[in-house]
Formats: sequence, C-alpha cells, structure tokens
Amino acid sequence: MFLVPMLLFSGCASMLNSKYQKLNITTSNTSAKVYVNKDFAGQGKVVPVKLERNFKVQQLRVEQEGYKPEYKVALQSKRSPLYILSWLPLGSVFVVPTYGIFSLMIPYLDMGAKSFNYKKDDINIKPASNIIARKENNKFIYLESTSFNVGKEDLVFKSYRNHEDYYKGKKETSSTKGKSDIKLDNTIFSDALTDVLTKYGYTDTTRSILRNRTNTLYMSAEVKNLQFVDLFNYKRKRAQSYSIGEATIDWTFYDVYGQKKYQKTITSKSGEFSPDFYEEPQDFVVNILEDAITASFFEVLKAKEVQTLLNEEVKEKPAYQPLAIKKSNVSSLVKTIADAQNATVTIASKDGHGSGIVINNEGYILTNFHVIANQKDNLKVILKGGEKLTCNVVRVNEFADLALLKVDKELTSSFDLPDVSDYTPGMDVFAIGTPKSIELGQTLSKGIISGIRNDKESEWIQTDVSINPGNSGGALIDKNGKLIGIVNSKVTGFGVEGIAFCIPAYKVTQFLALSYE
Repeated sequence: MFLVPMLLFSGCASMLNSKYQKLNITTSNTSAKVYVNKDFAGQGKVVPVKLERNFKVQQLRVEQEGYKPEYKVALQSKRSPLYILSWLPLGSVFVVPTYGIFSLMIPYLDMGAKSFNYKKDDINIKPASNIIARKENNKFIYLESTSFNVGKEDLVFKSYRNHEDYYKGKKETSSTKGKSDIKLDNTIFSDALTDVLTKYGYTDTTRSILRNRTNTLYMSAEVKNLQFVDLFNYKRKRAQSYSIGEATIDWTFYDVYGQKKYQKTITSKSGEFSPDFYEEPQDFVVNILEDAITASFFEVLKAKEVQTLLNEEVKEKPAYQPLAIKKSNVSSLVKTIADAQNATVTIASKDGHGSGIVINNEGYILTNFHVIANQKDNLKVILKGGEKLTCNVVRVNEFADLALLKVDKELTSSFDLPDVSDYTPGMDVFAIGTPKSIELGQTLSKGIISGIRNDKESEWIQTDVSINPGNSGGALIDKNGKLIGIVNSKVTGFGVEGIAFCIPAYKVTQFLALSYE
C-alpha cells in the first residue's frame, strides 16, 4: 500500500540513492590537509570523503605547508543513473491501472536531493600559490595603511546561469555596476594583511620600540576595483550557487623615512566560496575578500623588486671619506642654556619642519635624516632671530637617522660635539627645538634621563623631557648647555607619556665620519 505513493511522489533515484556519495580529493602532496565544510577529512595525496546529497554546495579547503590555503566547492551537478528507472514499465504494473496519467509524472517528480550526484571524477585541489617565507636576514614589513577606494564604476557584479561557462571563458549571463561607491570597513583589509604578516614572520612582534628601523619596510595597499562573480547550477528550477571574488590592489612599499621604494598594481582572484557554509552573508563576503587580498599580497611579495628590498642592507657606517671641520671659536661655543638656544635652529620644508643643531661656525648643522628624507630640495634653515637661509645636504646616515647640512653663512653660536659619553640616568636635561609650529622655535623643556638603552645594534638615551612633532633633530643638553644627544623620537599612544629617545651625541662623529681640526 505504501509503495505506490512513494513511487508517485519520490521517484526511483530519490528512493534508492544513498544519502552520501564517496569521492576522492586529490591534492598531490602527502602533507596536504583536507577539510569538508568545518570538518577535517584527512591528509595525503588522495583523501577519500563522503559528501552528503543535500543539494547544498559543499565548502572544501586544502591546507599545505608553504602554500596559501586553497578553497573550492563541490556541488551535485549530475543526474543519478537511477533516474532512468523512473521511466521503466514498473509504472504500468502498479501505477497506470490505478492512477492513470499521474504515473507519467513520476520522472518529473524525481527531483529530490538524492536524485543528483556529485561528479564521479576525483576533485583536484592542489594549492598553487606558494608563500615566500621571511628569511632570517630579510627586512621586516609593517602595514602602514589600507583603504577601499572603489567607485561605483569599479564595482562589478557578474552572474553565470551555467557555472561551467565561466571556466570556459564564455560571456556572463548578466553584469551590473555598483549603485554607489563602496564603503567597507577597513578592518577587513588590515586584519587580513596583519594576520598574514604575523603568521609568516614578516612583522617583529617581540620588539615594538627599540627595533632597527632600517631593517624595516612599510607597506600600504589600496583596493581600486572589485568584482564578484556568482556561479549557478540550475536543475529543474532548483539552483546551487557559489561565488568568486576579484580584487585589483595598488601596493606601495616605503622605507622607514617614508621614501617610496616600489609600487605595483595586481589583480587577483579568490577561491570558490559556498554561501551554504556561512551563517551570516557578511561572513561569506568577508572571506571572499580576504582570500583575494591574501592572494594579491603573496603575488606582490614574489616581485623581484620587493625581494631586492627585503634583502637590501643599510650599513651602520656609510663609506664616506673622513670630513674634517674647523673647531668653533672658543668665544662662540655654547656655555649656557641661552647659548644653546642660539645654537639650535629650525629646519623647514614645504611639507613641515624639524629642528637642527649648529656644530661649527662655518655653517655645519646636524639634524635627523627623517626631517629631510623627502624634502632634500628647497630646505630652509631658520635662525633664532628669524633669518632664513638656504642649505645643502652634505651627507647622511640612514641607519643612525642623521644628516649633515651646510649653510653659506658664519654662525655666531655652536655646540662642540663630544667624543665620550658624559651622562647618567637621573640627571637633569633640557630639550631645545621647534615643537608643533615654526613660531615656537628654540622652545626649552626640562626633564631627566630615564635610562640608557643598549642592544647589539644601537644605543639610545631615554628621557621624559617634553617632545612634540617638530622637536626631531633638536638638542638634548645638560644644565650647563653641553650637548648630550640629538632628539629623535617619542613613543605615542593612549595613556603613554614621557617616553622619548635621543641619539647619543658622542656617536655622531663616527656615524658621519667627521672630525674637528
């Protein structure tokens, strides 16, 4: 009594096919790990899996050491061979005499999830995007900025009714542009890149303050174009779908001083992603974007120019010939704090300013390299009285963040560069410079030496003296006006106060190959 209704409303394939289908995932690597949806399925060159016939698109992921994870989908795209049984004369024995014409509808009603199979062929998922891991002597990479700058004309949505047409290069079923400029949370972008940089050792997470800055690259990335492709598999008005993303990204690499070193635009695709796997639509889109962004980063990392930058060494002592400069007149040497203010100048450019230190009467001035790094032309030196002088860059040391400038004028006050360290933690010190505004030139602030920080590459004087943007390159002096250090940097952030660092003045002569005569 129950057989006839089952045949009528289910069909042979729906009744007789099993709930699961056995398939092999071919990875071609013994260390490859295969995941089906959230579950680990196995490891090896060939991993047998059982995929449920539920008319959902199954999310597959293969992870292999040294390669970006590969994402693919599996979907029921083939009729089960058992479907043919619905056309056999079985209906004439049981159904036709009883139900007449309704028996002819059985094949058309045989549309259950179990009536469709996954392709019998093995599913090949071999990770293709290899990852260049950071070598021990490579520079570190830190993320400077990320942004989505995608106008509505650069946001494209494509759709293919037959998913196989996409891989054959055929024209899409439909294509539309975005209705407005895309506004996405930048954390999607920055989090994806930060995770990759950290995972593969490109970001030094052990040292956030006293690190070798010339052993560092900074990177910015801007998404300029986004394309989302929806791929469908229609079976009797029932559709399975999955998506692929494509992103065009401008990558720019800078050194620690903001000097642009390399730029490249890369368009990359994500893997295949199933909407059936994600509970929230936003998670589905985010994972597509993250995969496309990650693929693009690994691609730019392979560029010969980037690899050259990562291996480029900045020497502690550039190969300069020794430069002898005249010792200042005794009458013009700094003896008081007031003298020290007269021997401290402002270094101005079209994009900002810093501070500088006069080190002899002939017009030699010391500052930080980062003050002039991108402003080597049209620099101006502003004296305490407001006089502006044109200057030239004589030599620099990027490793030590120092630069030597020269003005064509005899200066009345100057410091004497020390040749030994003469400072201790706890002693009173003063900083002189031009904080925030050129109008505040030769500003004096007081503090103490908080500590002497040494590592294998450098020495720093730590102080709690008040430091602000514009102080860089200024003087750190004792109560008698003697030069102790060159103001270099300040630690900033919420709840951070009184942590600044200065370059010891006694090291300047060796860093810039200078001597007094």
